[in-house]
Amino acid sequence: MEVNFDILSLIAGILLFDWLRLRLKEFAVKDQHSFKSTRYKCLILLLIALLKDDIENIRTRRPEIKTKEELIKEIETEVYNAQLFSTKNTIKLIKEFTKVPNEINLEKAIRSMKRELW
Repeated sequence: MEVNFDILSLIAGILLFDWLRLRLKEFAVKDQHSFKSTRYKCLILLLIALLKDDIENIRTRRPEIKTKEELIKEIETEVYNAQLFSTKNTIKLIKEFTKVPNEINLEKAIRSMKRELW
């Protein structure tokens, strides 16, 4: 039985291409997850600062934030950015927290972020 080298090369090329495509997709998903995790960690720090009315502590990491109003503006900006990668539910819960900053609303927002990450 004679094996056609051209057919074997074509099959090998297709398999290699498919394997590379899957690997690139896997890297893209990991990169996206890492980005989302970083953004959520930053947002959680801002939300906690708002809850505790702790502008001084947040200024050690973000010196440009000097007032509660600037902190709220920064959270609003993060919410706009989050629309690129967050679910509607997470965005809704973050907005609810900014309207009524309490521990219950903070926990709901963080749990929603956690669900998206894991």
